[in-house]
Amino acid sequence: MQIVQAMGAGWNLGNTLDACDENSGKHQGLETETSWGMPKTTKKTIDTVAAAGFTSIRIPVSWHNHLTNGKIDVAWMARVKEIVDWALADDLYVVVNIHHDTWNDSGDFWGYYPDNAHKAKSIEYVKNIWQQVAREFASYDQRLIFETLNEPRLRNTSHEWWCGAFLQDDNCAQCAEAVQVVNELNKVALETIRTAGGKNSTRLVIVPSYVASPDYAFKDSFTVPNDSANMIALSTHMYTPNKFAMEAPGEKIFSEQHKNDLNYYFDELNKKFVTNGIPVFIGEYGATNKNNKDERIKWVKFFVENAREKRMSPCLWDNNNYDVSNGDYEEKFGYLNRKTLAWYDKDFIDAIMSSK
Repeated sequence: MQIVQAMGAGWNLGNTLDACDENSGKHQGLETETSWGMPKTTKKTIDTVAAAGFTSIRIPVSWHNHLTNGKIDVAWMARVKEIVDWALADDLYVVVNIHHDTWNDSGDFWGYYPDNAHKAKSIEYVKNIWQQVAREFASYDQRLIFETLNEPRLRNTSHEWWCGAFLQDDNCAQCAEAVQVVNELNKVALETIRTAGGKNSTRLVIVPSYVASPDYAFKDSFTVPNDSANMIALSTHMYTPNKFAMEAPGEKIFSEQHKNDLNYYFDELNKKFVTNGIPVFIGEYGATNKNNKDERIKWVKFFVENAREKRMSPCLWDNNNYDVSNGDYEEKFGYLNRKTLAWYDKDFIDAIMSSK
């Protein structure tokens, strides 16, 4: 709980080390870092984030496309370590995860997929990655944190992002199965990390519910694995309320109803997890740019203030996608211009810092 509190306001190095051909398990090289339009990350990039007042950074990483006979490529691991080291040198807490490794139906199985048909291979994959990553970072101190999975879900199905039947009355066998497999994958990842030696025996590990949604986390069918070290937290994502923060065009004005929606989620997360000794890390949050800066500033102040009041640490998702000149508001979660290293809306960042 103390570590999550200290993580404070976080920032995501989004669409960077996690970039990949999501429809393929094919091997790729270091060029993936810039394949989704990002410039190569530099020490100055990380320094800029720290100088703005952020106290933690989440570094999403895809691994499946950097494996040779099951082994993580030496050059790729070195690149991940380089960026982690820059962040630690700036005294940031650092989160590393398994990101876009959710298998997609491309003819060959790779990564993991949360159903019984692929459970055995998924367990094998998750165990293999965390064995290697945890051993590589075994000597790193508690400022390095591992997040087992990112948004584990049934890709390319009608249940990928939402299953009303399951959330309302559990009447969906497919989703119930997926939730149970996610529980097992989290447990395997945790056990693998704990036995990897060094400081991994007490390293903070963060686990998501199905699709990292708080709605699924509230269900009794989701379980946080038992941890003898008592160093475990919940990971959840909150582009909330959806109509304001994610939906395009959706709604541009941050309303009283939106505040009520946010209060519901913060209250429920606090009641089910925080008050029961399980800290909550909001691994991704953001409000897509709809040319409504003033309203987004109101939203982020309310979001961060209430998250921190409930002892949660929010981590801003940044995909460097900001331009809405063509009227397209889809996933415009750009905050730091990665080329100039200037903040697109400094007032927005200042609002986070004044609220943390």
